[in-house]
Amino acid sequence: MKEVTMWQLSENKNWSHLEHTFEWVRVMQEVPQDARHHAEGNVAVHTQMVLAALQQLPGYRQLPAADQELLWAAALLHDVEKYSTTVIEPDGRITSAGHARKGEARARQILYRDVPAPFLVREQIAKLVRYHGLPLWIFEKPDPQKALITASLEVNTQLLALLAARRCAWAQLCRSGRPALPAGLLRRVVPGK
Repeated sequence: MKEVTMWQLSENKNWSHLEHTFEWVRVMQEVPQDARHHAEGNVAVHTQMVLAALQQLPGYRQLPAADQELLWAAALLHDVEKYSTTVIEPDGRITSAGHARKGEARARQILYRDVPAPFLVREQIAKLVRYHGLPLWIFEKPDPQKALITASLEVNTQLLALLAARRCAWAQLCRSGRPALPAGLLRRVVPGK
């Protein structure tokens, strides 16, 4: 019987190795973020925190290994296009408008050319990158219901919830000192909270 090898973006998940191996990881260090939304620092620091927090989630640890790898790759790639979209506004704010949409295309390109992934894996990761901010910003959309329905047709919303859970909570705590989600909902999305 032939052994099937699970796709991995990188077998070695050490940040130094990732920076050495992938130029798009290396440039994350140079991309600032607005402290109102990301008090933790630049994109590299943020991404490392997202990866570490993701791996601690019980929901993540309960996933099959292939889904863990897919979600880990999406977390690594979720802000991959901030390097090309980040702008320091005249008032000092730092914005990255369009980074998720542009990141979807860049993730697809990376997973086609640089680290070839099977079609379904590549598309799932690209869509997680595209919609990674939706849970946090859905009520800022002109039609939140339409945005949610559209996303649900394109991405596994259970994986999206895991990717966004810690990020949503951090972002809200950075802005207001209060949890982003009501305690009951937060416990359902992030067991143990």
